[in-house]
Amino acid sequence: MVERPTKQLPLFSIITPSYNMLQFLPACCNSVSDQNVNCEHIVVDGLSIDGTVAWLKNHPNILSVSEKDDGMYDAINKGARIAKGEIISYLNCDEQYLPGALQRVGDFFQRNSKVDILFGNALIIHPNGKLLAYRKSFVPRWPYIWASHMYTHTSSMFVRRNVFESGVFFDKGWRTVGDADFVVRVLRKGFVAHHLNEYFSAFMITGSNLGDSENALVELKSFRNKAPLWLRYSGFITHNLIRLEKFWNGAYWEKMPLSYSVYTTERLDMRYEFVAKLASPLYPYET
Repeated sequence: MVERPTKQLPLFSIITPSYNMLQFLPACCNSVSDQNVNCEHIVVDGLSIDGTVAWLKNHPNILSVSEKDDGMYDAINKGARIAKGEIISYLNCDEQYLPGALQRVGDFFQRNSKVDILFGNALIIHPNGKLLAYRKSFVPRWPYIWASHMYTHTSSMFVRRNVFESGVFFDKGWRTVGDADFVVRVLRKGFVAHHLNEYFSAFMITGSNLGDSENALVELKSFRNKAPLWLRYSGFITHNLIRLEKFWNGAYWEKMPLSYSVYTTERLDMRYEFVAKLASPLYPYET
């Protein structure tokens, strides 16, 4: 049995970029507020016109910024610059933390002072809470990401503030692949990454997820074209190496039934308990 640390957990700063996502934002915020850890939640809104600004004003427990921005990654950078936490992460409006996630992450960072960036697994759910897929992974390798794709979920990514203090921020020039670009640059600078085989978050398929857009495919191609020459034409090999490592690390199977607790769009103020008897490890491009 692993003993729990007695030292107080570090302060978390959770950044949520927001624009016209009030349908999902309350669930995201509630999943942060019920974590029972020392945490600040920073919502950086791009002047939404769906009632988000007024909703944020009625929730003073959330530190909010409402002003025009230059896209999602610009909003995340704004949040990171005002964040006070030792551990910084970003959680999109259509994402949420699973119960106890930040406690487990804080425990890990306390025990592993040399790790700079931590990744975990994620669940893919329908807005009604139904499990669509489980996404397990392994420690990110920058050549894999640059030559193929980002195979870890940023909703389960946690970064020590020293990474940002070193000058590494998200490139706001990207619209959809800035997370992959960020991780590649972090790893190439020598920061230490680790992966925990635990579910930390749930990602909701809404039909308007940026990563599924046509622009995402265009940007991914542009991102790959910026890779070193020896990586540009290794996509087929790299993609298969990712599959092999996922298989080796048990990412393609999960013990069923799988129990989880999430907020849904049908009831945003409380978690619902679900038990999935069957699920796939493959990303559900169609729901």
